[in-house]
Amino acid sequence: MDGTVHQRRTPADLGGRTWVFDKPFFLILNLAVGGYGPGDPDGSTGFPQQLLVDHVSVTTGDTAAGVAIRALAGKCVDATGANPANATPVQLYACNGTAAAQQWTVGSDGTPRALGKHLDVTGNGTADGSTVQLWDCTGGPHQKWTVC
Repeated sequence: MDGTVHQRRTPADLGGRTWVFDKPFFLILNLAVGGYGPGDPDGSTGFPQQLLVDHVSVTTGDTAAGVAIRALAGKCVDATGANPANATPVQLYACNGTAAAQQWTVGSDGTPRALGKHLDVTGNGTADGSTVQLWDCTGGPHQKWTVC
């Protein structure tokens, strides 16, 4: 909430139990009034209350529909020139809505994808300033990402 992750669960957390999110499900957004802080409603509590939701996005799973990854200064993560070739640099670029170069999915294996390729750390780099590119799927750790 407000840019803070309060809890994250993955199939690895389940100790072999069934991951229920591999099938259709609904998200319920609920505004609860009262509780531990600031306490139960009283005569000073304003009603009606409002729950304003700016954006909800579920991007995990092997799906054909992609979403833009928005970054600093209104830029989007973009495959340079919408080029699907291996070694295409990935950059921040002005968001342009529906361009294929800015439509990303995240596979169930944790690999961000665009243009049929995977987001890949160039040369398996681990140093500060390592660059990223598009590349065929290798299954390596340099193509697995965690958003936090």
